[in-house]
Amino acid sequence: MFVHYLEEVNHPRASVMKGLEIKRKKLDWATNGNTTDCGIFLMRHMEKFKGLREPFEAGFSTNGSRKMKEVRKLRMKYATHILLSPSNTMKGKIEAASFIGAR
Repeated sequence: MFVHYLEEVNHPRASVMKGLEIKRKKLDWATNGNTTDCGIFLMRHMEKFKGLREPFEAGFSTNGSRKMKEVRKLRMKYATHILLSPSNTMKGKIEAASFIGAR
């Protein structure tokens, strides 16, 4: 789908990517059917990825309940960073409505 999109927008790299084979990497911590937290897994991937030369390790546990605790903690971390980002035009209102503004 991504290559199809690149072709639609006439991106110069579309032809290069068209010939590539997609390989799905087996991850011991991967989940099946958890579509709610895909953004959390994506953010963690972007945070931890160091290039193709090193083995990828996102730091998730393979234990289901422990992994979900890690996901909840990351959800809070990423939400906090987004809400309190200087780019967020509503940051002041969020701080005022929370304990953060009370410091």
